[in-house]
Amino acid sequence: IEFHTTLENVYKETSLRVLDLLKNKYKLYEHLQSLRRYLLLGQGDFIRHLLELLAPELNKPAENIYGHTLTAILESAIRVTNAQYEDEDTLKRLNVSFMSHSSGDMGWDVFSLVYIVDGPIGTIFQQTMP
Repeated sequence: IEFHTTLENVYKETSLRVLDLLKNKYKLYEHLQSLRRYLLLGQGDFIRHLLELLAPELNKPAENIYGHTLTAILESAIRVTNAQYEDEDTLKRLNVSFMSHSSGDMGWDVFSLVYIVDGPIGTIFQQTMP
């Protein structure tokens, strides 16, 4: 029983320490907010403007779309919406990505907006989550 109690206490202390590090040093809640704003479409003005700018490009066949063009559009959408006031680290994590495409795919079929998470927080958020 004494071993079990000691183990429980160590578990609780360790869990509190890890949670404190994730919340404060690695900004877990800020990452969660950014994911909500940008990938779950919570930042309405940004998403609306981004989609308006992207539409002419993404209506093209996928093989005619260039990453640097979409990156420039993303940066433009950031500059003219409330996203411009976001923390610089958050904005650096936003990026555009293409899935592999087949003949006949349009830009909408292969485009993705991604939020890059690295470091210890990256172990919580996997690149492809089920």
